[in-house]
Amino acid sequence: MISVCIPTYCYDTRKLAETIYRQSLQLSVPVEIIVIDDGSPAEWQQLNATIQQTGTYIALRTNIGRAAVRNLFLKYSRYDWLLYLDSDVMPVDSNFMYRYLEAIVQNPMAEVFCGGIRMPQQPDDPRRMLRWHYGNKRECRTVTERQQYPYRSFMTGNFCIKKSTLTRFPFDERLRQYGHEDTLLGFRLMQHQVPLLHIDNPVYHLHMEETDVFVRKTENAVANLYHIATDLLANEPLFIAQNKLLRTACFLRKYRLMGIFRGVFRLLRPLILWLLTSTKPKLWLFDIYKLGCIGLVMKKDCSK
Repeated sequence: MISVCIPTYCYDTRKLAETIYRQSLQLSVPVEIIVIDDGSPAEWQQLNATIQQTGTYIALRTNIGRAAVRNLFLKYSRYDWLLYLDSDVMPVDSNFMYRYLEAIVQNPMAEVFCGGIRMPQQPDDPRRMLRWHYGNKRECRTVTERQQYPYRSFMTGNFCIKKSTLTRFPFDERLRQYGHEDTLLGFRLMQHQVPLLHIDNPVYHLHMEETDVFVRKTENAVANLYHIATDLLANEPLFIAQNKLLRTACFLRKYRLMGIFRGVFRLLRPLILWLLTSTKPKLWLFDIYKLGCIGLVMKKDCSK
């Protein structure tokens, strides 16, 4: 009934697969676990190969990207429901699998369920504080908060979807870099009014990147977001209106303020990056950094 789909890249996924396997033994329906390694180096593939004792482990020779690897589970899965988990998460308690099964049974009209995330204990390493603060303040939301804007709250790290639904609305494989493939899929689910329900069934997000890594990934995500808005959705007004970063950037551009902001950002960028490495990084400063990055992407796009 449920195919658990875990894409992984350069991460030890054995404990997560084992945890899901043990919980699945307590259910009265069939469950399969599939892990697809998106082109990790040989040492990671050898480490995760033992997953084959409790599930299916598929190692790709080359990296095909976050969207494409998630679509690949459509080919290998056998069951009607696909439960997607990022490889660096862990269920909060032992009833995780049961709650998804319960939600499916009790809500026959829903086609997508989102369980939410939590952050682990605050890290001791100051180099990981920005990622922890961002996750704790921006990503960890209650069911009530997520359900207020259900499609905007959609995240790919912990969700369950009908296989037939994902077949109709797959991840957009034109997105090859990191970031916002969930934002685009959530928007398309909203466009087609696919029934989506948020439930209280969180996972811990275990891997906290160091600030420099998180910032680089954010820069890629900002570029992806701009690509989605201007190319894939051809400046869809509703998509822009629902995203604060895009909305603010378009406001600055409309009133010819983006050039001034971009110039100031270039001067202050090293200082902002230094401040973001502090033990108490300010998220509003991180928002300014993202706005500056999208301003630079706009400038590059205009110069083509």
